[in-house]
Amino acid sequence: MIVDGYALYNPEKAAGRDDSKDALTRGPAVAGATDDPAQAGTFKSTRLQRRRSVTGTPERLRTERLAQTVGLIRVEPFSHRHVFDRFPKQEFGPNEVIPCRGVLCVIERGWVQIRHSRDKYLVKSLTIGGVFGEMREMGQTMLVTEAVAGSSGVTVTTMNPVQAWQWIAPDPRWVLKIIGARLYEIEADLHRIQCHNNESRVAALLLKLAGHTSVIEGLTQKRLGEMLGLHREVVATAVRDLRSCGAIATGLRKITVLDPVALQAISDLDRQPRGARRGVG
Repeated sequence: MIVDGYALYNPEKAAGRDDSKDALTRGPAVAGATDDPAQAGTFKSTRLQRRRSVTGTPERLRTERLAQTVGLIRVEPFSHRHVFDRFPKQEFGPNEVIPCRGVLCVIERGWVQIRHSRDKYLVKSLTIGGVFGEMREMGQTMLVTEAVAGSSGVTVTTMNPVQAWQWIAPDPRWVLKIIGARLYEIEADLHRIQCHNNESRVAALLLKLAGHTSVIEGLTQKRLGEMLGLHREVVATAVRDLRSCGAIATGLRKITVLDPVALQAISDLDRQPRGARRGVG
């Protein structure tokens, strides 16, 4: 899904079947490096260059994670037809940028790409019923993204702030539940980013994803990193530490929670002074 060179190198394929390893971080015999000192510098330079192209900078990771909140609200256009029919409709051709400042848009036909406004990589796709735009009054922002019509073009219903309030006025509770829940999550995330170490944040995410079950399937460490705004290598280290203390077990795109009590204790740990012992027990 990510374009413009961001996925030119695929660490999951290079690492083989063990998702906890990265071919770029293995020893020379595994990663194909040479013992020749004359070539060592070249290999090291290539390795670091490739790693940067895969994981990107911390700022880019955090920006991409924040941009996932764009298009949080989704509606069923048919159930809102009596209101939407009073508002203007706009047609946009394939790959045409959709102006969003001061406007809310609801997708009526087609689909929309939400992509990074500077680097142009795809952040997410929105389909019929997706709501996006830059409107402070509705708590909606595009952050550092732009909306682009899909390959078949798109039709959207547009609303200015007055029309947006007319839209939700008959029953504002549903949108309050969505925005309120998201505000709670953002504040909790901000607290963890500022006050917790990476291992604690990974543990908290695993508990959230596991829910009432004990198994998380289908997620790579790269995807976990994207959800937290962390490098894949940082997530791999945290997962290894959690596995070492017996809190989890890992397999191919599978994480099993073995000790939810220990995992909860780790997720509640605040940042520790440099050199302090990690983990619990």
